[in-house]
Amino acid sequence: MPPRTNPCNIAEREHGDASPMSKLAELEARLAALHAKTEAGFADRARALAEAAARLDAGDESARDEVRRLAHRLRGVAGGPGHEALSERAGRLEAAIAAGASSIVIVEGARRLARAAERASTGATQAAAAAPKVEADRPDALGWRVVALDDESSTRRLLEITLRTAGGCTAHVVEDPSAALGAIAAAPTDLVIVDAMMPDTDGLSFYREVRACAGAELPVVILSAASVEELGWALPDDARLCWMRKPFRPASLLAELRAFVERSRAT
Repeated sequence: MPPRTNPCNIAEREHGDASPMSKLAELEARLAALHAKTEAGFADRARALAEAAARLDAGDESARDEVRRLAHRLRGVAGGPGHEALSERAGRLEAAIAAGASSIVIVEGARRLARAAERASTGATQAAAAAPKVEADRPDALGWRVVALDDESSTRRLLEITLRTAGGCTAHVVEDPSAALGAIAAAPTDLVIVDAMMPDTDGLSFYREVRACAGAELPVVILSAASVEELGWALPDDARLCWMRKPFRPASLLAELRAFVERSRAT
């Protein structure tokens, strides 16, 4: 396992002499802005869902997977700004598609989900009030070099803010699997985080690629809006592989990451 980067150096480089409380205030402000942007994007997601539902209703079976993909992404981002009900509705639609539901059921579910996303976009919920609050007793800076892979822009931004601002990490957060593998190979890495479901790969396949190129010592976290059981996956018996759920609260995620990496280093 490569040596840990000095967290003090990273904090000084990225935040100067900022106090922990000022960093928390900065983090909360940036998260509020990110959540407001996510809410505004619900309208585009609603339109995409309605269009995919119309295609499926017209007999285009390829739209079935498009509805599943859109529901999966909405499920992953909706809970962060406080729209848990929308996230759960998207999860039910995704599960129905995975279970082989009829086109009629999927079309109706997609249209209902689109209407719910549209209401969330234009609703009265204020991003600042909905944004999760970071606890004052945040974990000490981790000071790691982290490579994260996710195809969803809002999740990438949330990971960047969480890892860099609150975690004191050097974070390489990308959407391309090749770029992620390149970043892992470029320098000693303490942790890899990968989304479970992406257009070009999935978390388990990417985990295997990490093992092939970086060996068995590197801790890997698969981050998913669904459970392992919901996806029907069987995870390898690997103490340095961990499944974590999203949406997540920054302080809670950092605490879980710290505990997992420390367990990995102890084995």
